[in-house]
Amino acid sequence: MNGHWFTNAIIYGVNIPSFQDSNGDGFGDLTGVTNRLDYLAELGVNCLWLLPFYASPRRDNGYDVSNYYAVDPRLGTIDDFRNLADRARELGIRIIVDLVVHHTSDRHPWFEAAKSDRKSAFRDYYVWSDHRPETGPGEQPAFPGAEDSVWHYEPMSRSYYHHAFYHFQPDLNFANTRVQEEVLRIMDFWLAMGVSGFRLDAAPLIIGRKGLPGTEIEPHHFWNRIRAWLNHRQPDAVMLAEANIPMTEIENYINSGHGIHMLLNFWSNRAMVSALASHTSLPLTSILDALPVLPGASHYVNFWRNLDELNLEHLPESEAAVVYREFGPDPEMQIYNRGLRRRLAPILGGDQARLRLAYSLLFAMPGVPMLVYGDEIGMGENLALEERDSVRTPMQWDTTAQAGFSIAGSSSIIHRLITTGAYGFERVNVTAQRTDPNSLWHFLRVLISTRKRHEVIGTEAFTPLEVTDPAIVGIRYHNAHTLIILHNLSDHPVTAQLPGHSNLRRFKEILTDHHYDPPKSDEVKLGRYGFRWFYG
Repeated sequence: MNGHWFTNAIIYGVNIPSFQDSNGDGFGDLTGVTNRLDYLAELGVNCLWLLPFYASPRRDNGYDVSNYYAVDPRLGTIDDFRNLADRARELGIRIIVDLVVHHTSDRHPWFEAAKSDRKSAFRDYYVWSDHRPETGPGEQPAFPGAEDSVWHYEPMSRSYYHHAFYHFQPDLNFANTRVQEEVLRIMDFWLAMGVSGFRLDAAPLIIGRKGLPGTEIEPHHFWNRIRAWLNHRQPDAVMLAEANIPMTEIENYINSGHGIHMLLNFWSNRAMVSALASHTSLPLTSILDALPVLPGASHYVNFWRNLDELNLEHLPESEAAVVYREFGPDPEMQIYNRGLRRRLAPILGGDQARLRLAYSLLFAMPGVPMLVYGDEIGMGENLALEERDSVRTPMQWDTTAQAGFSIAGSSSIIHRLITTGAYGFERVNVTAQRTDPNSLWHFLRVLISTRKRHEVIGTEAFTPLEVTDPAIVGIRYHNAHTLIILHNLSDHPVTAQLPGHSNLRRFKEILTDHHYDPPKSDEVKLGRYGFRWFYG
């Protein structure tokens, strides 16, 4: 242990309205999450990431916040949140909450005051222009097709305001230090409620230019200010940044260990998807070679899917073409001209061997692993739902009405359940998989336990291994002991050599897709989509 709890975290993301309804209104809620914490503890989860639960008109799944100090009444109350935090603490589960402060809802009192009175103290909380500014290629809406401009006319104010996302989400102006102070007050409030950290939504846009000169801020100063404040207020609290940025900008966020604690690893995410689609290790090993080693107090968070789209926009064009062809050939599977709105299980065609390989690879990657609800049972998507909601369908607990998610009638459920096909809830659900020792759920539980026992993955430097077969990804971790992990991305068995590792036969095999004979010298066999973890 190096003293940082998050190095051995297993993060599990929950979209509260879709997880568990406790009162029969068809809307998941905080009490429902509380009632399922024992399930998460049994799985091995020790860090719960909650998507927005603040008061909101919910025109964008709660990312349009109208009150940062209140819970959306459909999700519960402040007391319900306290109960959730208390029970999670008893079970050893930390809570990270989404901090959505790049923008507010247009129904937030700050914006209501700003638009109605140009002399309001809240006017400069937002970015205004009396005339619609010219926009360049880099100032396009975050949701192409849903919005056609980053400027929206406000008739009451007779002026335009800037919005990177939907027009009902006006951007906050972080060049205004009063806005920064408001954010610290929000964080202080939720730390007092029992949270252990914050996922910073749209982190690059918080500090970036918002349409007009003077609206960007110096990243080192800003992130350092928040980090110093956190160190004083709650030293073990963390910041996790959603920052889909070039590698060259990573230091702007980490600042040699004095800024953001953790970064969502979009670089490895894209590379893993590309490697799976092409059945070759090159996209991933290239990224592993290039990925900066972060200071000891900073870490990457690895994921296959979050609850937005699978973003491919920074993949080389040739690699992206392969991913679209293999994993999302139909236009309805694609979104925003940059990615896929699909879950991992259907992306991989429900192939259980390939799914196990994918999750083994995820947990072997340097950093901290993150799952989202339903990953552990291989849930599917509903492409009939709009935009990102395709991957936010209700959790499939059992085969009872509404999949055990709610006792409400189907017309009241927040999103339509997956009822038919290979991913319908009667085929894919928690209850069935918990009673089947060969299920994906049981495999994930073993995988989580294995990762927790080998914290070296989250704390030590790694080396991509030289392997003779291009389909194999090899990673080596080393401190007092050595951990060598191999994955075969191809759909056929392979035999590969690991030059310089003739002692591998003396290692203990701690995780594998099926039984293999011990390695011979430096020669290792792997089955179709096989994987082997060696410790010695």
